[in-house]
Amino acid sequence: MRKPTKTYVQEYNEAIIKYSIQTELDRGGQCYYVVPRISMLQEAHDTVSRLFPDIRIIEAHGRMHRNGAEENVATFAEGNYDVLLATTVIENGVDIPSGTCF
Repeated sequence: MRKPTKTYVQEYNEAIIKYSIQTELDRGGQCYYVVPRISMLQEAHDTVSRLFPDIRIIEAHGRMHRNGAEENVATFAEGNYDVLLATTVIENGVDIPSGTCF
């Protein structure tokens, strides 16, 4: 059974990012890491990789090759990755019960 969505708005804080990802990994879940701009993906990728050197990250954004984002989301949904790093394009109709967004 799904739990209700909880939304928190606060300043950027790497400790919260680390805690959130670790909590999901500990429970066997997955995470969405959403950024507003494609230009912010690399910095987010670097941060997550630094905090979790062995984590499996895949990306999805609107400028990927045709069907690229959809294929990556499907691969994520199959459980092959721990974090889906995406722009807000992910908010359009994706339903992955094992994923938590932050």
